[in-house]
Amino acid sequence: RSISYPKTITVHLEAEQVSLTTGEQAKFKLKSDRTDLTGINTFDIDLNYNQNLLYYQSSNGANTVTTPDGKSFHIQGNPIVSLTPDSTIAELLFNVYLTPDSVTSLSLSNLHLNKADPTFEQCVASVSTSGGSSFEYRFICGDHLIRDILNNKLPFRIISVYPNPTSNELRINVESLSKQTIKIEITNSLGTVIETKQQQIEKGKNDITLISSDWSDGLYFLRLYSEQTMATEKIVKQAGRTHE
Repeated sequence: RSISYPKTITVHLEAEQVSLTTGEQAKFKLKSDRTDLTGINTFDIDLNYNQNLLYYQSSNGANTVTTPDGKSFHIQGNPIVSLTPDSTIAELLFNVYLTPDSVTSLSLSNLHLNKADPTFEQCVASVSTSGGSSFEYRFICGDHLIRDILNNKLPFRIISVYPNPTSNELRINVESLSKQTIKIEITNSLGTVIETKQQQIEKGKNDITLISSDWSDGLYFLRLYSEQTMATEKIVKQAGRTHE
């Protein structure tokens, strides 16, 4: 062999940017602590991270990177594994998505060199991984609300509106995460506000009643507002209903 004495090879992950948002690309460099990888043709390594937040796309570099699942990576040299001047083995590229979890750690494990030769690591090198990296989603306008929806953590939500169509009374069932004051607004199909009021609701389920007998027949929109969010429902006013 070209290497006749034991040596230790350690690899680690280095993030180019640790905070990005939807549509941007996260880049992580897989780097070696050594500048000479003579005799090493392949790296096999597992990368552990949240695959919903980060989705593996491709790689940059002279070495060929393949993966069946975005977690287990096989890196093939040509013929030996080459390094860039900053000791990068490969740069891994990930698409960023908004998910219920906005932060993920990235850790390396199960590193093997020249895996096809089971005696290589025993007589030539000891291998290890060091440290890891982390990534945090950078929120932009509306993202916090979307995350709350994904986590079922909206400040409040409309459970039901009945009867619909309505003629005399409209009952609104609202569930709230806390005691708070919301604004209730009714608009017609032209966008004209025909009724508005402030309503205090308690934590848990709340029943709110609106009188609809004075509304003209037609389509209306119910909107509930708080400082953090808004909920809306379509309502039909139809005279002559008797089962309310």
